[in-house]
Amino acid sequence: MFEETTDTWYPMPSSGGSGSAPEGVESYTGSYSVTPKASVTQILPTSSKYMKNNVTVAKIPYSETSNASDGTTVSIAAS
Repeated sequence: MFEETTDTWYPMPSSGGSGSAPEGVESYTGSYSVTPKASVTQILPTSSKYMKNNVTVAKIPYSETSNASDGTTVSIAAS
C-alpha cells in the first residue's frame, strides 16, 4: 500500500496466507507487464489496489538498420 503523505510503500499482508486482498481492498486484475511505447502513455490502473505480483517493465524496443546514405537508422520504442 502506498502512503501518499509520506511517499512510502508498505507491504500488505495477505489474509489467511491465501494471497487474496485484505478485507475492503480491491484486487488488481490487469496486466503485470508493460512494454514502453514512444507515442502512447500507458497507465496501469493500480492505485489503491492490492497487487499479488511485481510489475515488469520490459526493455525499451531498439533496432538498427543500414540506410541508403551509408549510415545507420536507429528505431527506439517504435510501434
